[in-house]
Amino acid sequence: MEYNSVSGLCRQWEYGVFAIEATVMKTTPETNPNSHDFKTILPNDTCPESLDAINITFVSYFFILVYVPWTKVDGGWTIGICPDGFKRFNRPFRYVCIKAVPMAYGVSKLDAQAMCASMNANLIGVDSEAEATWMWEYVKQTATGDTNRYWMGGERAVTFSKTNFKYEDGITINTAPLMNGSISDLSITESGIVNENSTDFENCLNIRYENGVTTKIDDVACSFTGVSGAFCGF
Repeated sequence: MEYNSVSGLCRQWEYGVFAIEATVMKTTPETNPNSHDFKTILPNDTCPESLDAINITFVSYFFILVYVPWTKVDGGWTIGICPDGFKRFNRPFRYVCIKAVPMAYGVSKLDAQAMCASMNANLIGVDSEAEATWMWEYVKQTATGDTNRYWMGGERAVTFSKTNFKYEDGITINTAPLMNGSISDLSITESGIVNENSTDFENCLNIRYENGVTTKIDDVACSFTGVSGAFCGF
């Protein structure tokens, strides 16, 4: 709602179905004749004396109902687009929100997909080196030994193709990170031997931290369970 103190009238604005970044500036009638009000749900029906005393959240209608944090900055408030715990990455035609989800060791890909689905998200693919690096840094920091792995989206679309993957998240299309040898270490099979007699195919993907290894994405068997978490996103 917008109130114009000059005309004395209120105007209701329709919200869009797509979220956009916004900055709410505190204004006074002396500097701006308009005031902008946002409906909020306050804990226990409290009414604090000023905005400085509360953390504000609102419900976003971008894909799913989520609570998105407002952050106090100099001169006003800024609205984040991704929910708490998710990190935003800009892609060429949209943005994505990604969250690292720790799970008990022994996670299957089906377990990871179910966990993401419970958050109204998908097991997400990697679109850029920046995304791969952020994921890898998290997996490294949470490692309790010399190695640690998290599931990411993606399944090999052509059996004998090293980098031809499809992503089940519906929003990842760029396979360039898989073609970059400094990011990905793909072998197609566990033995590294690929022929018509091969049976040890590694057709799914992990973010892998291993002491002394600098690559970030590794192919593994889709039945692999030596994993400690998942990367979920939307």
